[in-house]
Amino acid sequence: MKKAMALALVLIMVFAFAGSAMAANYTAARFDIVTSSITEFKTGCYDLKKKDNSWYVSLSESSSNLSPTHRAVARVHQFENAVSATWVYSGSNSTVHPYTADCQGYQKHISFRARLDDRDSGLLEFHGYFNYIKWY
Repeated sequence: MKKAMALALVLIMVFAFAGSAMAANYTAARFDIVTSSITEFKTGCYDLKKKDNSWYVSLSESSSNLSPTHRAVARVHQFENAVSATWVYSGSNSTVHPYTADCQGYQKHISFRARLDDRDSGLLEFHGYFNYIKWY
């Protein structure tokens, strides 16, 4: 019984340290996107330098107005080229997303952009943090 409890505690500590180590690598760039456009992506943060192959969004729920009928369509660009798939946000979602194959590793001039979903209307308030692994 003591061995099982000790093993459980060790596993909890290992996962806690691994999770915090992974989270510590990401840098958060603030974005504030306010738009009613369903065609034009508005830039939230720009001129970023990255070194890894993934990113995610942390939503500021208190200042955003996302819902299942008021969605943000988001993607990452390098200059004017999309370098990630397009992702739809209807609320908080910290899923890690990849960049496209031609934007792997060290890259400059990265920007996070979003627009209102073309199924919706009104003013989109999309605020939060674009999380990526920074290249210094």
